[in-house]
Amino acid sequence: MSDIFISYARSTEPQAQKIEDALRALGYEVWRDDQIPAHQAFGKFLEERLTAAKAVLVLWSAEAADSEWVRSEASRARTMGKLVQLTLDRSPLPMPFDQIQCADLAGWGGESVHAGWRKIVSSVGDLAGPGAAKSGAPAAPAPTPAQRRDVETDNLPRRLSSLFGRQAEVEQIEALLSRSGLVTITGSGGVGKTRLAIEVAQRTVGQYEDGAWLVELAPVSEAELVAGAIARALAIDLPVGQQPLDALIERLRLRQCLIVLDNCEHVIDAAAAFAEAILDASRGVRVLASSQELLGVEGEQVFRLRSLDEADAAALFAERATAADAGFAVNERDTAAVKAICRRLDGIPLAIEMAAARAPSLGCDGVLRRLDDRFRLLTGGRRTALPRQRTLAATLDWSHGLLSERDATVFRRLGVFSGGFTLEAASAVAADDGLDGFEVVDAVSSLVAKSLVSADPGAERPRYRLLETGRAYALEKLDAAGETPAFQRRHAEWVLEFVRPSGDDFGSHMDDESFADRYFGENDNLERALDWTFGPSGDDTLGVTLVAHSSGVFNCQSLYSDYLRWLDIAAPRLDGDIPQPVRARFLLSLASSFMMSLPGRALEMVDDAIAACRADGDPTALAAALNAKGVTLYMAGRITEAGELVAESMRLIASLPTGRTPSQSKLLSGLLRLQSDGAEAAMPLFNEAISDLRAFGAHGLANWFDCNRSTAVPPPDSEAVGVWRDILARIRPREILADLTSSVATSQLISALARRAGPGDAEEAIETYRGAFKRIDRGLSRVSILLSMGLVAVAQGRLHDGALLAGRIDVIISDIGGAEILNLQRYELRDQLRAKLPPETLDALLAEGARLTDDEALLLAAGPPPAVSSDHR
Repeated sequence: MSDIFISYARSTEPQAQKIEDALRALGYEVWRDDQIPAHQAFGKFLEERLTAAKAVLVLWSAEAADSEWVRSEASRARTMGKLVQLTLDRSPLPMPFDQIQCADLAGWGGESVHAGWRKIVSSVGDLAGPGAAKSGAPAAPAPTPAQRRDVETDNLPRRLSSLFGRQAEVEQIEALLSRSGLVTITGSGGVGKTRLAIEVAQRTVGQYEDGAWLVELAPVSEAELVAGAIARALAIDLPVGQQPLDALIERLRLRQCLIVLDNCEHVIDAAAAFAEAILDASRGVRVLASSQELLGVEGEQVFRLRSLDEADAAALFAERATAADAGFAVNERDTAAVKAICRRLDGIPLAIEMAAARAPSLGCDGVLRRLDDRFRLLTGGRRTALPRQRTLAATLDWSHGLLSERDATVFRRLGVFSGGFTLEAASAVAADDGLDGFEVVDAVSSLVAKSLVSADPGAERPRYRLLETGRAYALEKLDAAGETPAFQRRHAEWVLEFVRPSGDDFGSHMDDESFADRYFGENDNLERALDWTFGPSGDDTLGVTLVAHSSGVFNCQSLYSDYLRWLDIAAPRLDGDIPQPVRARFLLSLASSFMMSLPGRALEMVDDAIAACRADGDPTALAAALNAKGVTLYMAGRITEAGELVAESMRLIASLPTGRTPSQSKLLSGLLRLQSDGAEAAMPLFNEAISDLRAFGAHGLANWFDCNRSTAVPPPDSEAVGVWRDILARIRPREILADLTSSVATSQLISALARRAGPGDAEEAIETYRGAFKRIDRGLSRVSILLSMGLVAVAQGRLHDGALLAGRIDVIISDIGGAEILNLQRYELRDQLRAKLPPETLDALLAEGARLTDDEALLLAAGPPPAVSSDHR
């Protein structure tokens, strides 16, 4: 039987023949998998050959990777532990090389000194032993691993801790090195660039005839010393009297090796000069650089190393915590704290390791609580580490110390942003009399190149951000420069100007995607600005103005509770110093926000808003206030009064230069027409409002209006389930009012399922409710869903649960007030309960239900947990 089995695709037959000839010349018996005798059964013969061969050599190419024949042979050889892989066109390997690594024979002409061919020969020799040369003279034995180690010398460190979560990155960098002479791993300080570069070098060292060499540039203080540092690392003696770089290049020109240039950022020009010179002079040298800044050399392939994901970061924390104290282990109770620590440390391995070292003494919760003072806490670096890697502050001091004065100034000012920023925002906030907007943009680009700012250029409006640790450091520098008050104010003023148009844009001038792209990414900045304005050094007037103009940003994302919290904080500050236009806008926002949560309070507030808007003289704001009161009166059942206000609002809008009637007014007009003239007269107004919205892409408002139309003019019971399912299916996560529309549509679907009461309908209603449970907000949508679940409970025969829910619903409706619109469904639930329960029993259950909390009612509505099947098959 043959020593070596060769598997390949048809397109690589010439190379397979050349490899077969070369292996036979070394004395091996070789069989190729197209050499099947005609009388043999293919499967049986193939299995015999695979089993008998000592080594299976797979020639990968694009065609082979798609061949089931080649892939099955490779997979079988891998399970037998005899797989040797090589590539002919530098394509990625379909099989992991967890036994013998691949060699790259692209461009091999049959020469025995080729590094890739030497790797194949030594790998085959490991499995099949030395070949017996047919000439009678013994063939040169394949070098043993120890012998290869002597030839392929390196200076790579051997004792490194385990590498978490970087397998994919290692393989990607190996692939880049196979195609390029220079690969630069870049990323923020502490992200693990050095560790990753060494791992790649250790895994690929055997592919280079002259080995792989680590050059540590961190201790090198001057650019002119870089060439000497490289020469010392590679054990090269440079002659006296010749330029060090020229002499070094001359000595390396004929070598085949990998050179790892570690920590290039502080001597970037010298590192770049060496890389450029060696790439021009040699085809056999590969350079793998780690740097916070790109080398900027032609042909450079850049690999941006990101932070660890949540799972790998948590695993790293757990392992390092146990390494710090063998008696300490992260348990299930610590899971949430560990995740929060890793998230707040941005998944940066160095910071996580330092935090983990504190866990045995402080506990995981203790570490988390102290992260606000992270630069004093995280000082547990290894004693043998570089000085800049022994504390978190030192790591950032190193990066910051390399910045120009301009870049350092912009960096600390960017710390006032939370959750990221655009270039326009950075220019507006960070610029001043000595630094214009163009210089700020250039500085941001420079900070991205230095890995101190991360970029997301794929978004429609590219965004940038500082990692949380970098932001904390920037704020310390901002405070040290005495600039904190001025630039916190500039940030809040920018946020105000940014959100000011949102109320007009909402449902009037922007489609869903444009609105979401513009406003939804700034929630963190909005919250930060509000925190500062109402804080000890803030500005109440600026805060009230910001709350007044941010209703569109909050409410379009269904963040009603968040906005009501800021309204509550701002309302006591609405004193005589607040300008009249701000007062009018604030009162209007206050009343409008309570319409869907506490309509009773909204009715009390809206008259104040109307009076303020009349006093201010802004017809657009007055029309909106009149419309808001019309909606509130409609929900309270005061139809005639509502109609008069809406008519006044529409006349006012028609007199404006735009003359455009808002879709909200058309919807309310349709609801009023429905009450006076019936569905046939109202439906054209509903349809026109929805068509207007869909025409300019406001699908979120259109879906919300569709909910109102289908609630006001209910479809037949036979169609209702399908109608509400369709509305829910149309809702997209980034559309405005998505959660509000979903809550209402969910409530209506549950009611439709309860009314239909077909097989499986009650079960679907409960599952629908459970899926929406976390999205249920306070106010009318919560009451509506609880009412629907009360009807489901009655339909299931759970009369006790239905009566308890009815009792709680009575309290909620009484508390919010002005919700007459819900009474039809409320009365329907009460009538069904009265028909099935004795009066005294019902009264007792209603009283008991009134004492439930909202959370208890929501859990009760979900019904009993589903039964667990005992069938484990």
